Amino acid sequence: MEKLWKRLETQMVQSYEGMVKEDSDMTVWNRAFETLAEIVEHGRKKYGDFAPELFILDGSTDFMFDLKVWLDDYMEFLEQEEEQEQLEKVCRKLLKLFAWEKASPSDIRFRLASSMLSLNKKKEAGDFCERWYGEDENDPAAAAALIYAWIADRRFKDAQKVVDFWMDKEGGYTEENAEVFGAAAVLQNVFPGNGKDIQVQYCSSCNKL
Repeated sequence: MEKLWKRLETQMVQSYEGMVKEDSDMTVWNRAFETLAEIVEHGRKKYGDFAPELFILDGSTDFMFDLKVWLDDYMEFLEQEEEQEQLEKVCRKLLKLFAWEKASPSDIRFRLASSMLSLNKKKEAGDFCERWYGEDENDPAAAAALIYAWIADRRFKDAQKVVDFWMDKEGGYTEENAEVFGAAAVLQNVFPGNGKDIQVQYCSSCNKL
């Protein structure tokens, strides 16, 4: 196990060095992720309850690796390089590797939905987002992802129902529901005359899909 951690440390350093040098080769990032998954899988062969949550794995090294930060950077870099197939694989792997009972996987699920839509997997993305939203209709990321998925599949009226629910539910634009308002603004552009005007200063950076 110690060898795996040392390998991961080297690969993580190399991945950031490549970013500083503006080297867009994702190989070292991908290998580091494979090593991270190998650490978890190796640990569970010996101990079935090894690191059920990401923060527990990180805590086992006194957070010296900052795994969550590195994973966020990795997924963001995959998005920037338009490596959508790899992003989909990474998101699916992360959702399977950890229980996500103590920390929310919403960001990962949102990125997974985004990658599927980018790969033109509209039906699969819609089904995924609908299941996710069914689990927690109060999650703004789930609502936004479902709106985008249904926009992509031209299910505008279904998307509008989600928007209407949130417009009635929320007192107005907040930082927490910015993604929903962003998705609603996109819907209004492609589905005009839907009955409700959205009064919000919309930042395009909120639209991750």
